[in-house]
Amino acid sequence: MAVTLGEVARHAGVSLATASRALNGSARTVGDALAGRVRASAEELGYLPNAPAQALARSSTATVGVLLHDIADPYFGALAKGATDTAAQAGLLTMVLNTGGDPATELRCIRMLHAQRVRAIVLAGSGYTDPAATAAIDAALAAYRAEGGVVAAVTDHGDGYDTVLPDNRGGAAALTRELLAAGYRDLAVVTGPARFRVPAERLAGVREALAEAGITLRQERVAEAEFSREGGRRAAGVLLERGPGSGAGSVRGRGRGPGPERPQAILALSDVCAVGVLAELRERGISVPDEIAVAGFDDIPLAADLAPALTTARMPLEQMGAAAIRLAMGEHRDAAVPAGAEVAAGSGVAAGTARRIERTAEAEGAGAASTAAGGPDVAEATAGAGTAAAGTATVGIATTATTGHGAVRVLTLPVGLALRASTGHTARS
Repeated sequence: MAVTLGEVARHAGVSLATASRALNGSARTVGDALAGRVRASAEELGYLPNAPAQALARSSTATVGVLLHDIADPYFGALAKGATDTAAQAGLLTMVLNTGGDPATELRCIRMLHAQRVRAIVLAGSGYTDPAATAAIDAALAAYRAEGGVVAAVTDHGDGYDTVLPDNRGGAAALTRELLAAGYRDLAVVTGPARFRVPAERLAGVREALAEAGITLRQERVAEAEFSREGGRRAAGVLLERGPGSGAGSVRGRGRGPGPERPQAILALSDVCAVGVLAELRERGISVPDEIAVAGFDDIPLAADLAPALTTARMPLEQMGAAAIRLAMGEHRDAAVPAGAEVAAGSGVAAGTARRIERTAEAEGAGAASTAAGGPDVAEATAGAGTAAAGTATVGIATTATTGHGAVRVLTLPVGLALRASTGHTARS
């Protein structure tokens, strides 16, 4: 039979109310010595605290809710690992909910977590482009916060939330510049669903870098896909079947008759989509990177193990999940994490060369400061101090005012590049 709180109180020689305050939490505190005696009795007797009672006493549980779009996606798996590990270190339980990237499901999850009195909610998936869906979610979160709940987000979810904000646009632009430097001028892009904000940010970075080179990304070179292997595969098929050519066969097309001109490279704006692109090219007998180069985004662990290994933009995913939990716990300074760049010597051209890790701490504007000696290089900057170049290990903390929530903390993380030697693409003359 389970040990009751009354038995703990009798063993410790205190009242039931005192035992409850010591173990379940309350606005009325108990002295350290008395609380220690109650905890010692609880441990000796094997008492398990009543979670609902604790929630009533504290107005919240020791639980954090993390909302993900797709737990099967390694991107979200890495975010979840960083979040759950950090929460566990703080003595918190993490409740991970899979929304399927559906705003109606996300709204139901938020309301359920509110009813469960979780201590914090972390929005780990992209924000939505639909104003009505965003307004409904914001309203539910506002009701939750009005009762003392805390909200943190990964990627942009609009104003008013503590946010871990990776530089999706800057990372996509930097990766595009690498492809241009390697000689690829005719790029095709597999972008993500239009209902999410993140794909739009990444696609804007690609267009920005191409525009700098005097290149316009034509609409027929862009295909939308769900962030999945099958989505990437279907999108690659669409891109290969359409193009700006008038029907003349491509000199790059092995084993093909007349048809659309193939792109020189396909940039998938998520690694799971890039896996699908590689599968479709392999199915069609198209050599990568000799005939068509492929690049991805996120640097999920699988990217290094593909054959050929994938050139990609690195997102510090586990650190992002950890940072979101720390934001929710109010530890924004501890949440600053470096986003180092892993660069293969020769920028992905020569095979077999050793990699080197390059980490710098360069920030534009005043206010940059390194951490203590021996730790990673991290720079702290105020709002308006500028953005560090992609590939640096710089983290800025920008603070802006908002109504009803005090100061909103935004951790800006530059996206590094993981350029693997001569695998994802080769130099072109």
